[in-house]
Amino acid sequence: MKKMIVIGLAINLLLCWITVNAQTGSVSEISSPWKTGVALYSFKGTTFKASLSEANKVGAKYVEGFSFQKLGNDFDNVPWLELSDAQIKKMKKLLKDQGVKMFSLYAAAKSREEWKKCFEIGSKLGLKFLVGEPKPEDLDFVDSLAGRYKLRLAVHNHAENESKYWDPVYLLSVLKDKRNLGVCADLGHWVRSNMDPVDNLKKLEGHILSIHAKNVAEAGNPRAKWTNINEGVIDYPAVIGELRRQHYRGLIYIEDERNRQDNSEDVRSAIQYLKGI
Repeated sequence: MKKMIVIGLAINLLLCWITVNAQTGSVSEISSPWKTGVALYSFKGTTFKASLSEANKVGAKYVEGFSFQKLGNDFDNVPWLELSDAQIKKMKKLLKDQGVKMFSLYAAAKSREEWKKCFEIGSKLGLKFLVGEPKPEDLDFVDSLAGRYKLRLAVHNHAENESKYWDPVYLLSVLKDKRNLGVCADLGHWVRSNMDPVDNLKKLEGHILSIHAKNVAEAGNPRAKWTNINEGVIDYPAVIGELRRQHYRGLIYIEDERNRQDNSEDVRSAIQYLKGI
């Protein structure tokens, strides 16, 4: 009898905990092994500091930067690749003050020297990985840099005819034996290439470091219009189901490209939508 009473009390306490956390919106964070954040590319027209404020405003605690963002007067308007150690320190403080963690950076490097600089800055910032699309002939070099700096690279895909890595079969072939490289899966660009995101996630299982989450109005059209994440053709409940099956533990970044002039509410609702599935 005493054992049954104890079990009953434990169940009641658990139900109370679920109710309280559901009201505060934290249940999804606890039940999902991945982290949901926003790519600062969603706020492309703003400076680094302003984009962090936007991320904070929409409730995103995890962000991905991009190396061609204007850093603004706070960083003397220097390009990303020319940041000094003092400016990197200032950037880290700004992230801390905003209560935001930057785990990755989209690195638009065009040469081996630029890749080296991206890894140097990423390492000093304490990032977990970089994201980008190196030339296939540079993959061995980038893999060696990633090993040296202990900072992995997630190879990103754009749509067919826009990226060499649009096809996951080809992507897997070039990643073979490269221990420091993984995948950043851009679901919207897969659909623009008339590919099923769930099928592609299955093919890339074990290699995915991050996901760019967005949606489009139609499949197979490289010029398809971007939509709100819950309104397009991508079946996000199926995507989330597949990630759970894989025990995915990486990052999911909202990357809103529909209305950058005023997209705070779109990004906020996208984050809540994914957390609610």
